[in-house]
Amino acid sequence: MASVSVFYDDRFLKLTKSQLLEILQVKGKKYEKRLSDLLIEQLRLGCVNNHIHPEKIIHEIDILEGVSESRSHTEPESPFLRRILNEKELWKKHFFQPGFMGKNIINALQLDRKNPKFFERLVRLVAEKTKSPEQFSFVLADAVVRGVFRAKTTQGKLTGEWIIFKKYQDDNYYLTLASHDEDEDVIFQRILTGCQSQFPFLF
Repeated sequence: MASVSVFYDDRFLKLTKSQLLEILQVKGKKYEKRLSDLLIEQLRLGCVNNHIHPEKIIHEIDILEGVSESRSHTEPESPFLRRILNEKELWKKHFFQPGFMGKNIINALQLDRKNPKFFERLVRLVAEKTKSPEQFSFVLADAVVRGVFRAKTTQGKLTGEWIIFKKYQDDNYYLTLASHDEDEDVIFQRILTGCQSQFPFLF
């Protein structure tokens, strides 16, 4: 699916829901009716402000639904362990876009910890194998950016933000996008407000 995020204007605000789903290449897919209006509007705003890339979300949903033969490079879908979201039996699937690369590298190198031992070992290893500061800088940068990122991609361990869904009678109902930084009460209230009337049987 080609990127629809490059327009960065308000043309998508004028589209009907049906027109938007056509552009997003969702029209006619088996899960079309299981996308919440809330999620569709989040995708619409993603098209407008370029904050999220809707094609990345659709890509992950296509894989979950078995309509794509591609392999996901993000962490597998899993139920929430958070209190409210767990009680409501909500699930999450990560989606990845380029803006999340830095966080993935920080996680892999454990740079957010007091003693990033993995990164320290990597620095020592590179230092032992290089002969000049210039070569050291180049090899370390390549190992960090390409090596670490490639490994996470190959292993299917990329992280990003969440597609939140609920399972019902063997189908997934896709409710909202959410970030790791959001409070679980805020997330659930958004789902309740935006999805309960559309899918009352889920609540």
